Amino acid sequence: MPADLIDIATALNRDPMTLGRLALAKEERTTLFCTAMMLEGGAKVMRPSARLCDVLKNVQLRIEANEYAQPYDGLGVILPGTLFDGSKDRIATSTWMPGCPIHIILFDEPRAGHDGVTNTTQLHINSPPGETIEGSLSESVFIEGEERPGAVEFQKVVSVARIVINLCLFAVERGVRILPLDARAEKRRRKSHHDGRMARLAARDAQEVVIQDLDLILRATSPATDGIDVLAGHRQRRHRRRGHWKMQAYGPGRTQRKRLFVNSYMVHADDGPDGEVQSILS
Repeated sequence: MPADLIDIATALNRDPMTLGRLALAKEERTTLFCTAMMLEGGAKVMRPSARLCDVLKNVQLRIEANEYAQPYDGLGVILPGTLFDGSKDRIATSTWMPGCPIHIILFDEPRAGHDGVTNTTQLHINSPPGETIEGSLSESVFIEGEERPGAVEFQKVVSVARIVINLCLFAVERGVRILPLDARAEKRRRKSHHDGRMARLAARDAQEVVIQDLDLILRATSPATDGIDVLAGHRQRRHRRRGHWKMQAYGPGRTQRKRLFVNSYMVHADDGPDGEVQSILS
């Protein structure tokens, strides 16, 4: 994330009137506002492994936007460069408040001939009643200063959105542990409340957030019982059913709803040799 963007966002947190004095395009204002939300109270970031990202990018989001939650109003996710066919990690931010849309910003590498320019891909996710977040992803992608991305780039952006949103959901469901800052960073943060220079320096000190008991495992699951295609009158071939979120009915008369993660599993695993299935231990 560019240092000058962090500095301006820090100034915005100290003086909200800063935003009104800046001549910015709508997308630039959104980037600045979301960055300020992430930095408010000290930046919090998650750093998923490439292996975990490979799992989460396939977990479908079959819940509506009003059923979503994340542990902080603003949260950063450091994504491994292997997701983008490069060696450099990238950062994405997710900002959300109850009753508001989910806003995800992916900070891209500078385009050729535009060194120093902050390029972002933004997703504004606000599924209408009856439509899931998964269904809204295809209509929510916007690349700053460009037309709709091509098919390959579009799928990468959707994968990033799934990774970030799934991490936030697991963080809420399982709780998080915040790793402490080192002594110097902690000192800068204490002084930041009354020292503008220290506030700018402290804004660069992000605390890593670790999701409790989130373990990546490889396993082959037992056969499922719902693999019969009744209409076609034949048994489906062995395949993997993807993990996904859904709203589960519970309580008196099953009138209440709660988020539930359904693990990835094999349908008709007995039809062939056991295979390894990437999944989330839940």
